Amino acid sequence: MASNRPKLNRTESSFNPDIKLNRAQQIRRDNDTIKTPTCTLYDIDFAIMWYLQNKIDPRVVENGTSIQVPVQYANGDK
Repeated sequence: MASNRPKLNRTESSFNPDIKLNRAQQIRRDNDTIKTPTCTLYDIDFAIMWYLQNKIDPRVVENGTSIQVPVQYANGDK
């Protein structure tokens, strides 16, 4: 039966023996069948854009008429 316990390698120092754990040998993700969920900057921007357009729904009243304010993507310079 295979064990999931990490292998502890001993290293000798000048005074005391200590236990050194190498995390690189414990966890390997190259053979995984489960994909790691990712959240990119585009996902965050899209969520904020959707919230502004659908929940906040910015409008301006001009001459008694309600006009929807357009929401657009822009870079940091604009």
